[in-house]
Amino acid sequence: LFLSFVPIFIAAQDTIQQDTMFRKKTFIEDDPVVIMLDSLASLKIFEDSGFPKANQYQNWNTYEDNDVPGFPDSVYRERTARMNDQSPFEFVYNQEVKKFIELYAVRKRKLTARILGLSQIYFPLFEEQLDKYDMPLELKYLAVIESALNPTANSPAGAKGLWQFMYGTGKGYGLNRFDPYKATIAACEHLSDLYDIYGSWSLALAAYNSGAGNVNKAIRRSGGMKNFWAIQKYLPKETGSYVPAFIAASYVLTYASEHK
Repeated sequence: LFLSFVPIFIAAQDTIQQDTMFRKKTFIEDDPVVIMLDSLASLKIFEDSGFPKANQYQNWNTYEDNDVPGFPDSVYRERTARMNDQSPFEFVYNQEVKKFIELYAVRKRKLTARILGLSQIYFPLFEEQLDKYDMPLELKYLAVIESALNPTANSPAGAKGLWQFMYGTGKGYGLNRFDPYKATIAACEHLSDLYDIYGSWSLALAAYNSGAGNVNKAIRRSGGMKNFWAIQKYLPKETGSYVPAFIAASYVLTYASEHK
C-alpha cells in the first residue's frame, strides 16, 4: 500500500515544483503592474493600518481568518461573463486574465486591500467626471493599473500621478500631473479622444498605455484587425498585458468581498 502511494507523492511534488517555476517565469521583477503595487508599500496614509476583523465584511463569516479564497475557472468565467453583460467593455476570462487575478487577489492581496481603501477617496471623483463625459464608469479601474491609486506615483519612464501622464501629454491637456481633479479631467478627455479614433475601449486602453502610434502599427501588422486580442502579439510586451491586467483589477475590485 505504501509503495502504491510513492508515485503519486512524487508526481505531486513534481507538479508543485513545475507550478513554482511557472510562477517565477510568469511574474518577473520588472513587471509594471507589480512595480505599481509595490510602490503603495511606502504610502504613509496606510502604513499603520491593520486589517479589519472578519465579521466587519459580508461573506467573511464563511472563512477562517487566514483563508485566502480561490475559485475554479468556471466560477471566474461565470463572474466575468456577468460583468461583460453589464458593461460596454469586452470582459473576457482566459489564462492571462487569471494570472493577474491571482496577482491582485493572492500574491499582492495586502496591497490590494490598500487600493480598496484608497478607492473610497478617489472613485467618487473618477465616477463624477466619467459620468459628466458620458463615459463608462469602469474606466475608474484604469487608475488602479496605472498608479495603484498612489497619487504621487512616479514611473521610471517619467509618468506621474494617479493617471500616469507623461510630461508632453500632460502639457497638451494643460494639467499639473499630481492634481487628482485636473488629472482625472485630462484622463477623461484623452481616453475620449482615443475612443473616437478606434471605436473600441480595449484599443483605447492600449493606446493610453503605449501611444496611438504603437497601436496603429500593431493594427497594420495584423492585417487591419481592430480587436485587441487579434493585435496583442504585435504590441509592446507591457501593452499586451495591459488589458488583461485591467480586466483582472476590475474583477477583483468588483468581487472583493468574495475574495475576502
